[in-house]
Amino acid sequence: MIKMPEERLTTVVIGKIHISEWIRDEFESRIVELLSFREKYRKPQKKGSNKFLWAFGDFCAKDLNDEKVIFARLGKNKQEIMENVFDDENWSYKRIARDLPKADAYSNFIILMKSHTIIFEEKQPVISIKQFSDMFSLIYSQHFSDLSKLKIDLIVEKETIFSKIREFDKITEVQLTVSPSNPYIDEDFRPFDKLLKDGNVEEAKLIYKNPDGLKIDNTIIGQGIALSAAGYGNHTITAEKDEETEYIRSKDQIQRFGVAASDD
Repeated sequence: MIKMPEERLTTVVIGKIHISEWIRDEFESRIVELLSFREKYRKPQKKGSNKFLWAFGDFCAKDLNDEKVIFARLGKNKQEIMENVFDDENWSYKRIARDLPKADAYSNFIILMKSHTIIFEEKQPVISIKQFSDMFSLIYSQHFSDLSKLKIDLIVEKETIFSKIREFDKITEVQLTVSPSNPYIDEDFRPFDKLLKDGNVEEAKLIYKNPDGLKIDNTIIGQGIALSAAGYGNHTITAEKDEETEYIRSKDQIQRFGVAASDD
């Protein structure tokens, strides 16, 4: 009888991987090299930077439905651990280093190469969403050591954002950081997306202000919010109701999904 792998319930989030425009044609080869290269990385000169080493492991690539899908793990490993032991031969107590570093935690993830989509586990509080995204970008920069950059933007609940906007009396400010879509294009942001691509824009930081209220629906501002919600940036919206100010942030609307996972 074949023993089925044990499953557990885990929380995953979905994002888009953005890479510098001038090496976009190398996206697949760079991702494969990065994830399959056997190297450990350290956070540079910050609190706790000397305590952990980070590494990608368990790299696997498969072709599914005419698309290359990559599986790997990003792990957070404690550095050399010293243990107290009793040495029978010399009849004394010693401190020795454990042979293998302890894996504090790791996040499983998959990448759909055609759409630049990444799905990864949220391992709060040991590996948070921000920590996973930041370390992925940092490891990329340390490995390639060139001027190119990689970042991950998460897909958020677009309909929830626009529903919340309609609950307020007015929107006084919208801050956007967005990148052109690749390859996914939605009618909700097509004109705005085209402007970015026509201008050969890699990343745009935009601020729209009006104390009397901005128009969101069917405008370039609404398209920018939709673009960021689709995983191509982030936004902060300043809204007012009954003279009270609130903020609608993309990071507070992250889509989370509970899925069954097997560590085998």
